[in-house]
Amino acid sequence: MQELIEAMIVESDNSVVPLLVKNLNPDFYEKVLLDLQVHIPVAAQGGINADFFSVVTYASILRGLYNSSYLQSEYSERILELMSKSTFKEGLVRGIPVGTVISHKFGEVSAVDAATGKTQKVELHDCGIIYRKDNPYIICISTEGDSFADLAKVLADISRIIWND
Repeated sequence: MQELIEAMIVESDNSVVPLLVKNLNPDFYEKVLLDLQVHIPVAAQGGINADFFSVVTYASILRGLYNSSYLQSEYSERILELMSKSTFKEGLVRGIPVGTVISHKFGEVSAVDAATGKTQKVELHDCGIIYRKDNPYIICISTEGDSFADLAKVLADISRIIWND
């Protein structure tokens, strides 16, 4: 179970989520979602829709982890430590000085035309806590466009601008 959690956080591997959810007590899972005010819409085919975390929701969860206001501090710290090991270095991370600690989670989605197999749009999101020595802050950015590379550059540029302000 620990390996699945680490893959979900460090690699942003959402394919493990159904297995993790399957192994949770449903009452506990629902209580956590209610406590965190997370609504998970159900996709038309009856599966879970992965597109349910707004930047406001992510920022709220990160604030709760940073302040240990929902979990005990040892668990909040463990999650934030795993998030600081994220393998995605092209978004928020690229916009801040090397060596600055950042606990973040990214997500990417592609919409493909079923008839042509052609990608219609892509989304790239990155949300995290930047541990700036003089003033740590939370930043969440959601992007949509034609190219992951272009969107990663947008994330990095915005991150750099906010760091420098």
